[in-house]
Amino acid sequence: MRFRRILAYGFGALALLAVAGTLALRMQTREGKSFLADLVSRAASSPDMKVDIGAFEDPLSAHPLLRDISIADRDGSYLKIDQIALDWSPSALFSLRLDIEKLAIGAIDIARLPAPAQATTTKPKNGGGFALPDLPIRIRLGRLALETLSLGAPVLGTTAQFTATGEAALDKGAHVSLDIRRLDAPGAITAKADVAAGGQKIALALTAQEPEGGAIARLAALPGLPPVDISLTGEGTLDDFAAHLAAEAGETIGAEGVARVTRKDAARRLDFDLGVRLAPLLPPAAAPLLDGVTQLAGAATLHDDGALEGDVAIRSRSDDTPRPLDLAIALKGVPKDERISATLSGTLAAPALSAPALEKLLGERLTLGGAVASLPGGGLRFDGLELRGAHLSAKIDGATMREALDVGAKVSIADLKPADPALPAARKSR
Repeated sequence: MRFRRILAYGFGALALLAVAGTLALRMQTREGKSFLADLVSRAASSPDMKVDIGAFEDPLSAHPLLRDISIADRDGSYLKIDQIALDWSPSALFSLRLDIEKLAIGAIDIARLPAPAQATTTKPKNGGGFALPDLPIRIRLGRLALETLSLGAPVLGTTAQFTATGEAALDKGAHVSLDIRRLDAPGAITAKADVAAGGQKIALALTAQEPEGGAIARLAALPGLPPVDISLTGEGTLDDFAAHLAAEAGETIGAEGVARVTRKDAARRLDFDLGVRLAPLLPPAAAPLLDGVTQLAGAATLHDDGALEGDVAIRSRSDDTPRPLDLAIALKGVPKDERISATLSGTLAAPALSAPALEKLLGERLTLGGAVASLPGGGLRFDGLELRGAHLSAKIDGATMREALDVGAKVSIADLKPADPALPAARKSR
């Protein structure tokens, strides 16, 4: 009986090997490659995106190759890739390693941005604390090489070409590096991050430079498309991490400051102090509020149970008294439950308006007070949110949701006197 069982297992194994060998040989034929390419294309497609792969060569080897890839939406094709070549070790999977020596991508051509996806009712999942994914396999990408990335004028407002190289590894820790260079004009972005197991050591660095009219300024829609120079560095551990940011976009837009994350007891605390120059990004009436440098400073504590509390001060860095902007915000809530409230208090300079009568009602200073809170599922709740001027005040209470609006607004005008003293007497005589 035992001999027959062994014999049956042996014949079964031979049959499986025969089937596998037949499939492997089949995949090397033109019909097999076309069938596999069509199978992968259908698996990668979705209702909002159609993927078409011209050929899938040597899929079971250490050097598979995809050719003539096209991605389309309901308006037609918008992205094409001539080829993707992989140099990897299939046998490494037996030791739970995904070992890719090189991922080489030829030419990517993006003619336009994809059409917006159709609305879905999928609710995003709430994230927890920071942690590297606990994957059952180790991953190594020795080299990523992108030959050319060509963007059509509808993407950036002008045509642009880039090249990129990089590498990555994910085991108990993580390592990522990426270098992007523009081919048809000056400009470069470099990024590097290293995270040791358990966050015991973290180091990151990001730099980006480009002249006037560059890709970053176009993507951010910066007024005048100024030159951009960004530097972000950070070093420490998951429980004591410090970062420094220095960013400039021309002479009138920029940010510079520091932030530090520390752990104490069952919570992590973020302290930050940042000076920003953002006036050109605001509407003309509000730009004077952030004229020059505005200081954002404060602290926030995130407890292990998900509760958040913090205080933020937003003040104009100015010698003028009173400051154009002097605002304090007290935060409290549970972000993972989509519940955060902000209590606001402070003063700000009244905006410059083209209506002289309204400017007189507002006066030179406005006082802001009250609270606003987020609601689970989307929406806001207002609790006595009031903006008060010299003779005019507006107060909002209630809630606004995606499907409904239940808000009460009250506008009060006080201390008004006729500009002409004869008006009251004229009314009485009638």
